[in-house]
Amino acid sequence: MLIVWKDSYCVGVSRIDAQHMHLIDMLNGLHRTIGADSEPCSVWLLLEGFNRYADTHFSYEERLAREHATPPAEFAAHRGEHEAYRERMNRFREDFEKGDRHASVQLMAFLSNWWLSHILVLDVELGKQLNQRGVH
Repeated sequence: MLIVWKDSYCVGVSRIDAQHMHLIDMLNGLHRTIGADSEPCSVWLLLEGFNRYADTHFSYEERLAREHATPPAEFAAHRGEHEAYRERMNRFREDFEKGDRHASVQLMAFLSNWWLSHILVLDVELGKQLNQRGVH
């Protein structure tokens, strides 16, 4: 599913919003490239760049949250989501290494759902907290 960027995805922190837009563009590129008939090893090669950028994004969000005193429980929940994402991506990598032909379709559905949900719930809340502390 291709994702069309909407203003409702903005969190109000310009660099986070720019990173999210770039991630969505990258994700849409993956959707155009990866299909059910894609070779599992070639799919994972395409995903490595996406995952590296996602890690950079996660690190940036976590640094901002720490620097601007996000409440500990909320920080832990947000960071936990990032860790769960990484763990799930590792399981997908294992599926690709085993040659699972269904992994590509499952992966793309997971990525679309996860990123939209994460942005619209946790990142929007983080944005509100950061905006209250003068980060835009």
